[in-house]
Amino acid sequence: MPSTIKNIGGSSISFGTCELGTTFGQVESASLKRVVEELGIPDCHGGFQSYLLLNPGYEFELTAILPATVALPVEGDPITFPGANVIGNVITWSLAWEQKGQRKLQITAKQWDSIGSNPNVTTLSPS
Repeated sequence: MPSTIKNIGGSSISFGTCELGTTFGQVESASLKRVVEELGIPDCHGGFQSYLLLNPGYEFELTAILPATVALPVEGDPITFPGANVIGNVITWSLAWEQKGQRKLQITAKQWDSIGSNPNVTTLSPS
């Protein structure tokens, strides 16, 4: 990264901003969680003979305030996970409220180590 960056418009940019499409918004809250699926393999005595940790990855939840004109996210859209150095994909979103030209969006995104960062997203057409 260069040692100086031009800022046309002079906007004060700080932690807590996000970009959806080409529109910036204000992050209200965000959380990053390392996740795995768990599967206990029972023994013959009511305990476990083994306990498997499967499909490790990340889950990222974000709540942001954006202009009401911003396009809503689409399932599968890429999203950067701060702190994890990966790009995952939008799984679910909800519109919490919309008023006075702004909307509050809640987004949940996931990434799996086995699929990798920023995977291709395609659409299947079952016959």
